[in-house]
Amino acid sequence: MIPWKCKQCGTPNDGGACLCVGCNHIRAQRLVLTSEVTDHTLVFQVGTPVGRGGLLKAVGDDSRYASEPQFIVSPRLELGGWMVEHAASAANPTFHNGTALEHGPQPLKQGDRLSIGPKRAVLKVTIENLDSLP
Repeated sequence: MIPWKCKQCGTPNDGGACLCVGCNHIRAQRLVLTSEVTDHTLVFQVGTPVGRGGLLKAVGDDSRYASEPQFIVSPRLELGGWMVEHAASAANPTFHNGTALEHGPQPLKQGDRLSIGPKRAVLKVTIENLDSLP
């Protein structure tokens, strides 16, 4: 991750940090999930359960493998950024970078992949820092 300078106080910060070490300014981020099949995107700025209904337009026919909800995405400052967690009630496993999510929330990083099972509804992770957008 690229180090950043706080827009409030000018303090240099570690690229993975969401909270400025100088003034506790919260660096706003949004999570973008892009389908590798359709190139449609889902954009999140708050914690959200993601399921069949939300995935239908983004991943097309592969949404049939999703439960309602399938997984939950959430910004977790205390854990360093965006996290993903498998919904316990989902029928099929949620995979993160080719491995089933089994033990609580996992951190998301640029370029990660989420899917239902190892190869259905594959979504590429992009994290955008809103402080640096025009």
